[in-house]
Amino acid sequence: MRRLYSFSHASASRKKTSSVLVKIQRGRHVGFGEGCPRKYVTGETVEGAVEWIRRIRKSISSIATIDALKEWVLSNESIIFKNPSAWCAVETALIDLIGKERGRTVNELFETPATLSTQKVTAVISDGTIEFVESLMVKCLKFGFTDFKIKLTGMVEKDCVKTRLLRKYLTEECSVRVDFNNAFSSTDIDGFVRYLHKLNYRFSAIEEPFEPFAVCAMQQVAAKIDVPIILDESFLTFSDIEGLDGNDRFIPNIRISKLGGGLVNTLRFVELIRQNEIPIILGSLVGETSILARLWLVVAACCPSMIYAAEGAYTTHLLEDDITTSPIVVKPPGIVDVPAAITNSPGLGIEISPEAQRYLDVAGEQLN
Repeated sequence: MRRLYSFSHASASRKKTSSVLVKIQRGRHVGFGEGCPRKYVTGETVEGAVEWIRRIRKSISSIATIDALKEWVLSNESIIFKNPSAWCAVETALIDLIGKERGRTVNELFETPATLSTQKVTAVISDGTIEFVESLMVKCLKFGFTDFKIKLTGMVEKDCVKTRLLRKYLTEECSVRVDFNNAFSSTDIDGFVRYLHKLNYRFSAIEEPFEPFAVCAMQQVAAKIDVPIILDESFLTFSDIEGLDGNDRFIPNIRISKLGGGLVNTLRFVELIRQNEIPIILGSLVGETSILARLWLVVAACCPSMIYAAEGAYTTHLLEDDITTSPIVVKPPGIVDVPAAITNSPGLGIEISPEAQRYLDVAGEQLN
């Protein structure tokens, strides 16, 4: 899939996106799923994900209920966490299939609240030329966004220009957090704090300034500048929740295709985090289609009071084409628009476009 523009940050820059799409047919019913393997996020590649799916497909072919699906996930947790995006694609296709077989929506299958159609989302300002950053910022403001995340790279001169743009265009009603994508070293905490002072901007939160799992260093920064730290690359498994217990300086970024591989584990994560009374970022990976946006909305409906900020359902704002002709998409003023046909239809409710159908049919023939 091609993106409408290059999305860049301190770890990567890309014009095209790669997703794994899964089609599972049982009788007259067909389920579709999606996962987003990212070498720099999940350690997966598309080729590796496809090969892993090939190896497990017989073992999952008899899963016909949500309870059976949950049992499979619990029994195979170790291999799922090594292949989260690949499993996400398979699990999502099974959820869609089971819902269609039983005539129930994904919300009904998981006994979750009805999907909200008023979820506000964040405008993400990626890295790029200053001209690009400025034009994107202005475009997002005209669209009606009031919550922003900006990507900074640690190059102080360029980053200072970006913060000057923030002061120029954004009003006091706007909230801005910053994502460094692990651009700094935890061996120089004081140097990072001095860099922040040079930016001369009060961010609402800071995401992943150091290498992954430099938790002690991030705690020190949070204490020095009194700003919460968002954990993304440093929050991957259930064991990472232990470090959040009673710590109000950390906010985990929950991304379905990354975190435990799919909706079943994501809902488990959310419930455990809820017990710790900690807010979350409900995130997504660049390039997700309406398939994953549908699951994203299920999670959003489960925990509205926990959501510090939401990043998702960007679909055709980033992609030239979605997998469906009636996509879930963000509309002014930064609110997710969900077609009623999606929320009221069995399974995910996503009608796959003829072009995507043909692609999956050809891929299936090659796989067999």
